[in-house]
Amino acid sequence: MTARSLGFCLLWLAACKDHEVACTVVADPAQPLVTHVTWDAGVAGASTLDFSWAEGSGAGRMTQVGTANDAAIVGVPPLEDVAFEAVTRAGKQTWTCEGSTRTGNLPTETPTFLVTVDVPERRSPEGFLVGSLITGTDSPMFVVDREGRFRWIAGAAPDRLVVMAAPALDGGLIDVSFARLWALRDGALHRRDLVSDDTEPEPVPRIHHVFRELPDRSLLYLKLDVRDAMVGGVVQPVAGDSVVQRTPDGEDRVLFSTWDHLAIRDEIEDFQAFYPEGLDWVHGNALFYVESRDTVLYSMANVRTVVEFDRETGAVVRSFRGGDDWTLDGDDYTVASGERFRLQHDAHYDAAGNLVVFATNDVTANTGAHVYAIDDVNHTLSEVWSHVPDPPLRNWAIGQVQELSNGDRLIAFPVVGVLQEVTPDGEVVWEVHTPINVAFGQVYLRDDLP
Repeated sequence: MTARSLGFCLLWLAACKDHEVACTVVADPAQPLVTHVTWDAGVAGASTLDFSWAEGSGAGRMTQVGTANDAAIVGVPPLEDVAFEAVTRAGKQTWTCEGSTRTGNLPTETPTFLVTVDVPERRSPEGFLVGSLITGTDSPMFVVDREGRFRWIAGAAPDRLVVMAAPALDGGLIDVSFARLWALRDGALHRRDLVSDDTEPEPVPRIHHVFRELPDRSLLYLKLDVRDAMVGGVVQPVAGDSVVQRTPDGEDRVLFSTWDHLAIRDEIEDFQAFYPEGLDWVHGNALFYVESRDTVLYSMANVRTVVEFDRETGAVVRSFRGGDDWTLDGDDYTVASGERFRLQHDAHYDAAGNLVVFATNDVTANTGAHVYAIDDVNHTLSEVWSHVPDPPLRNWAIGQVQELSNGDRLIAFPVVGVLQEVTPDGEVVWEVHTPINVAFGQVYLRDDLP
């Protein structure tokens, strides 16, 4: 350890079981709840970093292997005193260093989470909420616990909007971002872990809304597909969608295009001024992979349609319609009983094979979760469960429904900054709010840190 290094970090020289080891502790300026601990045992061995806080509660553990050991204290709330022990074992010898540090504070502009309902004995065991926030100036990614305490936070690049930050199958996060105001030409995917941020974003022009990671670690994503079309008597750019699969080595293959399966109409009221690149036609906003059939479920909110297509051929297997205006090739299913969905988000199947959507009521504009049983004989949908809050929450974008391990559902009203965990009998057992003008992106409850 040099005199210069002492100026940048704290140093502990602890009496080791067999050898004396120097530990260096350095806070991460980009991630205030990450503290790096390094030590050098001088040999190749199995190394561990154990840490705990709040008088021993909430112990965490990370493992590194090698001679230049570098691990991190992560997942601890802000301003907590943390005790740690770094140990390297080689043969019958051990090198040990013990120390303590304190986690950093959050940036002053960090929004707070207010838990307004919490029934611990009724809610699901998943303890961590992972996702992103959308504020007027920033779009941080976060992990918080059920008490609303931040366990990890990292800001997006300046002027970038992160709509989806999801846990990756191999650990860490994958996020999709683009310039604010939905300028999608410079879209990007970014794989990151919670400890370091040394990977570069992967450019994916015109990516938007969502992606899904497949078991082989390739990604499905939505790509804006802009073409000229006659609308309102004028030829102008119109934004449809392509569903694209990107392999782990970066090769893209178009699986499905709305232009191949849906006829455009020359009626200007069918379109929205949402994307700078062109009139918003179908507004694709959800993807879900059905591994057992190797099919993809894809939601088009503006045309009130959810389509299931074969991943290999792109052929439509089934399409589910919330209204009567649009039809696709393939088998159409319509709502026979219950509320017909409009502006649906997060379309997917639950474990029972039901179609689940977050949707908006035709008349009241109230929003909530809806679950439909699928009748493959009569090609109909029958609503079997719903949750629409009273008083209403009118959430026009990014709505979500996640099935939890105990049978509850996490229902997200991101634009109004409200999350509710709801039991099958309709009881709200956990509810959290963000401040006014702070929205959620996509969020996920899970058992552990990603």
